[in-house]
Amino acid sequence: FAAQRFALPPRPAEMTWAFGQLLAAAGQFEEALPYLERALEMGRATLDATDPRLADFLSTHGLALLGVGRADAAIEQLSASVAI
Repeated sequence: FAAQRFALPPRPAEMTWAFGQLLAAAGQFEEALPYLERALEMGRATLDATDPRLADFLSTHGLALLGVGRADAAIEQLSASVAI
């Protein structure tokens, strides 16, 4: 599925998420959050609730929240990701 997903043309939510993910991977969690939150908003508006990309958006957002010390919000996002 992953190879098939990357063969598709990029969508705005995925591009926004990818930028936020790069920032988070570099340890720039505070800077990553607006991009990850926007990607999550777009994903929720356009993807099926069981789409694995939505799980990616949620988990990355959760990890960034954890990186800025917002553990309760992080747990909520990570739990939602696992549920997908």
